[in-house]
Formats: sequence, structure tokens, C-alpha cells
Amino acid sequence: MLRRVSPISTGLLRRVSTSSAGGYVCASHASDKLANQLIQATSGFDGLHVFVAPPRTASTPFARVFWESPAFQFYSHEPFESVYYQGKSTDVALKCIGEGAADITDSKKKAGDSGGKAIIVKEMTFQVAEHFGALLASLQGKPIMFLMRHPLEAVESRLRMKRVGGEPDWGKNDDFPANELGFLDLGNGMPGECLLI
Repeated sequence: MLRRVSPISTGLLRRVSTSSAGGYVCASHASDKLANQLIQATSGFDGLHVFVAPPRTASTPFARVFWESPAFQFYSHEPFESVYYQGKSTDVALKCIGEGAADITDSKKKAGDSGGKAIIVKEMTFQVAEHFGALLASLQGKPIMFLMRHPLEAVESRLRMKRVGGEPDWGKNDDFPANELGFLDLGNGMPGECLLI
């Protein structure tokens, strides 16, 4: 089900006239410097589509569906991952988006598709949370999509995958990292004029 969310009705966003990117930004998270760097990192692409999702919502397969479109040539998978988990500089994320994006044309060449030069950026809500305002400001009116799944199903799936992946005690005690579920970040910084899927 698709529905548009208005930035005015959510009350989460407000117009910031001093923003160099213009438009609506999350005032509490905005970083003009990072927004400008993101704009620079994506300036070489013909188009930009951003998918943001909590874990275990099938966001990677959903983003890969867009690979089939002739408009896309590049894909950046969770560029803020090392920023979140390893405390690396946002420069690493910028490099992943601008220079390190995967060229997905090899799989399309077999079909004879010349393709465009647009990029898909797919990110987890909790990994980009602190920098979400800058990401949003850098989009300058371009679409951002959120992929949703019932929270209980997503949590159950995340617990199962962590335990299967070798972390049998993940989430059993008081150390359950609720922020890594990604749903809290949606409430704290979800932009208006986005598509909820």
C-alpha cells in the first residue's frame, strides 16, 4: 500500500530557509556540511533514488528490483554501515556513494540494455539515523522511499537471523539494542512527502 505523508501534517519537519539545499529538512538532525558533501558525491549521476528501511524488511531485494530499470547504472549498499558500526568518518560513506558505488551494468549488458547513469542508495534507518537530516537535505526534492514490514515480524526475523548467524544470546538479556530495530528512527526523523510501502 502506498500513501503520501505530508511534511506539514507530520510536524516532524519544518522549512529551514538557511539550508543550502533548500526545502524541508529535519531541523534537529540537519548538517549543512554533510548535506553539501552528499550533493557533491551524487552530482555525477543522472538521477538518485534512496531506499531507507528498518532491518529485515526485504529492502535489499526490493532495491535490486530497481536494477532492472534501464535508468540505473550504480548501486550503493548501506554506505553508512561502517560509520555506525566502526565509528568511521562520514567521508567513508561519501566515498561509498560517490566513488565506490557498484556498477550494475554488467548484468544488464546481457540483455542489450545500454542504461542510464542513475544511482540507487539503500540504507538502514538506524545506521543513517544521526545523519538522516543531511541525507534528506541532499536529496533536494528527489524521492525517498521507506520499505515497511510489520514490526513484530521484522523483530522476530532479526532475532532469528542474529542467532543463526552465531549470536545465540543476541537480544535475550538487557543488552537488546532496540535502536538497531530501526523503527525508533522512523518516528524521530521520517520526512514528509515520502512513499510508505
